Amino acid sequence: KTAPHNYKMLAGGMVGFALINSSDVFLILMMKERGLSDQDALLAYVFYNCVFAVAAFPAGALADKFGLKRTFIAGLVLFACVYGGMTYEGDRIWFFGLLSLYGIYAAATEGIGKAWITRTVERQDAGTAVGAAASLQSLGAIAASIMAGTVWQMLGAPALFLFTCAGALLAAVYFLWQVEE
Repeated sequence: KTAPHNYKMLAGGMVGFALINSSDVFLILMMKERGLSDQDALLAYVFYNCVFAVAAFPAGALADKFGLKRTFIAGLVLFACVYGGMTYEGDRIWFFGLLSLYGIYAAATEGIGKAWITRTVERQDAGTAVGAAASLQSLGAIAASIMAGTVWQMLGAPALFLFTCAGALLAAVYFLWQVEE
């Protein structure tokens, strides 16, 4: 009740995005459905984590220079590109390329989102604010994964990835127009 308005808008947007951001296992399953071997799909996922680790520091520096909001939104656009790209037939290089973009998305949103939250509340409330948002995002991710499995079963994998792509673009527009930095 006492949280600042901008925190509520920011956290609400993050939870909204979490509701379409299902488990990464769906990426692995989609790569396998598109013809990658188990080994290549898992290797692509390991590659994503390496890109994330390498890109996190530069993403933070970019956020300091160009703004948390811009960096976060750029990350969401990359996420949408990855999910849209997953609907295309591709080879090993295609999927490794997509997963490298996915690593950059994660670098541009994970820490950046937490830093953004801390700037919307009083310093003594920052830990609580980040923790509350993380808890709600985790619950959203559980719901997203249940919904993703249902959509995959009912409409197929491409429908799930296109729906998620569109949701990420809507989230980017929301952050652009509704949330202050």
